[in-house]
Amino acid sequence: MEFFPLLEELHIEKCPKLVTIPGHLFCIQNIEIRKKRYSFSSKKIGNGLTSTIVVDSHSTNVSTLILHLLEASSKSLRSLGIADLKELCYLPKQLLNLASLEHLTVSGCPKLMYIGEEETGAEFNSCLTSLQVLSIDKFSQLRCLPKGLLQPTLVRLQITGCSNLTEAGPNELRNLTSLRDLELKRCNSQWERCWEEGQFCLNSLQTLVVGYFSEELDYLPWPEVEMAKAQNLQHYPFMFLESLTLWGWRKLKCLPDQLRHLNSLRKLEIWNFGGLEALPEWLSNFSYLESLILNRCSNLTRLPSLENFQLLKNLQSLDIFECPLLAKRCKEGGEEWHKIAHITIHHRIAHIPTRLIRGNFSNFSFL
Repeated sequence: MEFFPLLEELHIEKCPKLVTIPGHLFCIQNIEIRKKRYSFSSKKIGNGLTSTIVVDSHSTNVSTLILHLLEASSKSLRSLGIADLKELCYLPKQLLNLASLEHLTVSGCPKLMYIGEEETGAEFNSCLTSLQVLSIDKFSQLRCLPKGLLQPTLVRLQITGCSNLTEAGPNELRNLTSLRDLELKRCNSQWERCWEEGQFCLNSLQTLVVGYFSEELDYLPWPEVEMAKAQNLQHYPFMFLESLTLWGWRKLKCLPDQLRHLNSLRKLEIWNFGGLEALPEWLSNFSYLESLILNRCSNLTRLPSLENFQLLKNLQSLDIFECPLLAKRCKEGGEEWHKIAHITIHHRIAHIPTRLIRGNFSNFSFL
């Protein structure tokens, strides 16, 4: 007898000895395996069963349970999220057989060393031909990605906080021709080199988040372009990029000069450029820019000149957060006020040390 034939959502929590689930439940499309209920936002995919399994992070049965889930739902699973499993050391090779899997998110498993199997030297053929979203976050012990995990079908890729991860092969990266969103942060020097050598220069990219590289560097690495191609702007990396977020560190005093050619940008975020004192004049090249966000740039004092800043005719909003010197100069009557007065006032976001204030600033006095 099959129980619960109409079941659409399943939550299992605090069952440390659980290793199997009845097979008739496995028309599952979404599985989340995690320690804390708030780690993922639950979402239903199509008409399939949404399953959330919250396990004891110290359970010795976690790997066995994951293996059972992957084998039982191998034909239907479209989304898999694994997070906050402190004792998980590897993910089984059955993960690479999920032909219908579209979303894979693995986060906060500090002892995880391998995806695909324990280290045996063997290579596995991947069947992840439907994978569109891959997110790998906070793995200090993860050493390598199995071949075939970086599928040409990927639309979004996030690799952050993986300090021991060796780089993927250049052919794998250049084959990501469908990739629209890329986030690359807190990676080791091998990934920094991979980034600087242009292996992520994909014209399909629309959103890019990059940075938090080695704090020993006094510049933010950016892919170079061959001088022979310099006269043809279509060869510049990321020419169709619409949203760019740069994460810096204390030493950085300037933005990469190569950014001046990203004429299609609509949103620019600059975080943690501790030594940056002024925004470059070439910012005026971003004629489509609608949103500019400046965050935690403690020494930033100046915007581009009035003439250049007013060329940003599409600019609708300005965020200034934890940039105390610039915030003071941007108050009404301040040294920078005349540059931003043309921005519609209800779109402006001003920084106060403890919060953001939105709304009409006509009678507001900055602290």
